[in-house]
Amino acid sequence: MTDRHEFDDEFDDELDDDDEDDELESFATTTYSISELASAINGVLEDGFDDGVWVWGEISSVSVKGGHTYFTLVEDLGGGKRAQLNVNLWAGVLQRIRPVLKSSGLAIQNGLRVRVRGELDFYAPFGKLSLTMQEIDPRFTLGDIALQREELLRKLKESGRYDANRRPGPTSRKRSRGAGSDSRCRWSTCVFRATRPCARCRMPFATCRDAVTST
Repeated sequence: MTDRHEFDDEFDDELDDDDEDDELESFATTTYSISELASAINGVLEDGFDDGVWVWGEISSVSVKGGHTYFTLVEDLGGGKRAQLNVNLWAGVLQRIRPVLKSSGLAIQNGLRVRVRGELDFYAPFGKLSLTMQEIDPRFTLGDIALQREELLRKLKESGRYDANRRPGPTSRKRSRGAGSDSRCRWSTCVFRATRPCARCRMPFATCRDAVTST
């Protein structure tokens, strides 16, 4: 009797193992069409980020088509490597956030570090993940601009170029008149490298009096 029971138990265990193997094999061999897979990916993204997601990075490759704005958010990983995410900013959303941008003196432009919120989407026709932008946090960008401004001022002072720029003289007055062509020449519209020109007055950034000396 004992041997018969042991045999039955072993047989049942083998049947259970076979059932598990069949389930694993069935799961492993599930095959999706590309559109089905894209739909499944988007389902996972919606469940995981049902309230959208905030992400920060530096704006690059801005383009405008049909009123819609497209750009890439880039993160420098060092060693020549970087991570990037495509962003879609539809015309209606841009119109809604335009007052926020204007009141902060900001614009969607290359080189600007931003924090934005949007919904993730895997677009099957291109096979790419993108973010459909809904909001922007101007405080993040303004804080980053202030840090870059302080760092640049420190470097200019160490090199002596800051004091040379503030020293009165014909050259300085000439530069002042050039920058004064637009009295609203703001720090946030300048490219944040001394070797590039101010976006408004087109003078070398390190010699733009409004950009360097404004508070």
